[in-house]
Amino acid sequence: MSCRREVFSWRFLSCLVLPVFICLISACHTAPPAKPTLRDIQISELRSLGFVENGDDWLLTIAEPISFDLNQAELKPQLRKDLVVLASRLLSVDVHDLRIEGHTDNVGPRDYNEKLSLARAKAVASVFIDNGFEKDKIVCRGLAWDFPLLPNTTLAGRAENRRVNVIVAGSSFAPLDANAD
Repeated sequence: MSCRREVFSWRFLSCLVLPVFICLISACHTAPPAKPTLRDIQISELRSLGFVENGDDWLLTIAEPISFDLNQAELKPQLRKDLVVLASRLLSVDVHDLRIEGHTDNVGPRDYNEKLSLARAKAVASVFIDNGFEKDKIVCRGLAWDFPLLPNTTLAGRAENRRVNVIVAGSSFAPLDANAD
């Protein structure tokens, strides 16, 4: 009988201890965390710059009071400085394609607002072009009052609607499997 006890003990021990030992050893040898992809880095940078996800695209809204004087398309000096930094940071993560959309309120003639909204979009685009973006990689649109954020029935609503949006299309990101090399 003592021979059977030793065999039973050894089998019991090997069935219990060996799997636990293997689990402990394998836990110590885990794979290093995955390296972030270029796409991950691009999205992280957009978030840090204030862009918000908008469907497949990423949107940064520049409000009129901080960017332009009323009924003007000339950039205020601080906005120009901010756009230079923005351009540099976007290029540093391989974001090269932009859509820039100008918007107005509904005060004044339609033709005037279309021209003003386009002129503002082009003013913003010119800073990106002057700071490394290729002209043919930027699309400018003057949308006048076609896409209001708020009703144009109040001063506050009209002020919110006078803006320029900088948009990075989701299709301009690195592929999902691109490495951050």
